[in-house]
Amino acid sequence: MQLNYWDEIDSFLYYDFWHRSGHETSLKIRSENLNSFIKKLQSENIKFFLHRSTIFNILENIEYNLKAYSECLIIENKNTQLLLSILKNSDFQIVYFDNNNLKIIRKNRLLEIYLKSEPILFNKVSELILFENRISIYKKEIILFKLISRPKKLLNRILSKLKVVKLNIYKSKEKFIFTKHFKAKNLKPNEIHKLNLQSFLNLKIESKYSASWIVRKKHLDIVTSNKKHLVVKDIIKFLKKDNNLDKLVKNVHESRIEKEILGSVSHSKYFWNSGNNYFLFSSYFEFRKNIVPYKKVNDYINSENNELIYTKKYYEKLELMDEFEIKEFLDKNPIEITNNCITSGKHRAFAMIGRLVKDKEYISFSAKINNF
Repeated sequence: MQLNYWDEIDSFLYYDFWHRSGHETSLKIRSENLNSFIKKLQSENIKFFLHRSTIFNILENIEYNLKAYSECLIIENKNTQLLLSILKNSDFQIVYFDNNNLKIIRKNRLLEIYLKSEPILFNKVSELILFENRISIYKKEIILFKLISRPKKLLNRILSKLKVVKLNIYKSKEKFIFTKHFKAKNLKPNEIHKLNLQSFLNLKIESKYSASWIVRKKHLDIVTSNKKHLVVKDIIKFLKKDNNLDKLVKNVHESRIEKEILGSVSHSKYFWNSGNNYFLFSSYFEFRKNIVPYKKVNDYINSENNELIYTKKYYEKLELMDEFEIKEFLDKNPIEITNNCITSGKHRAFAMIGRLVKDKEYISFSAKINNF
């Protein structure tokens, strides 16, 4: 049995959910999950041990750090089939399984089980308490913790500071690029400004550090040639060269959104992992009338419409805006720019990219400049 449901997108959305909800709100669920799972193991006399990552969390902190991705246990792999049988009749869902690792989830909280082959009898054991459960650990983990705890903390502090420095340099560079091309005497943050052609051409469609490269990867990759072209003018050159825009549309994988989307569309794996056409079609079909915004996607799905949303047939039925209508639309709906990157209004930006690929006139965006 091999199960690979849980991937990088799931991992990001899972952690992002608890980051936004507050990690402290997960305490009750985590405790219930661990208690329930331990009782199932004990009922079958399956020995279990805390994994190093959870041991270090307990030893490093006065209070258990709830920002931890999951609680982790070790079970001998000879018990794997029995464990799978127990889980089959439980309210835990298996989301990942291979020879070494099993991930289970309940109420959107993960437990991870590492399947090991080493004989438990040859390891001296001790105990630690986690959520009122006394759980065995290998004593060698305490020795290891004492050896590497201080160097690890120092290394993490250094890496954290380097990350901040690197990000600040990146932001300063992008700020310089934006002001150079904007050419405005009184550029004020959080106010609406008109975006000239040179400013637009030198914007980045997405920050290279953005989480969008995880959730929206398929849809961004096709229009950026797998992250090679992030600047608007480079994307235009790429789509224009050798008639690439038409070629990509001919070979696109269309999304198939056939059922209601649960939760936020912006954080939906079902929505963003379907096809790779969203930004490409914005360029190909340009500015169309009455495009359904993301927040009303479920209304469209639940109504009687013949075409699946955001597909080629969907766009072909929508009427093109004329230049006056585009100008009016862009004035009423500003895009947002943060550190020279488009952080809101990406579909409008790609629609304009489509116009420029086809040698049509640039129409000025209204833009809100953030964090300037």
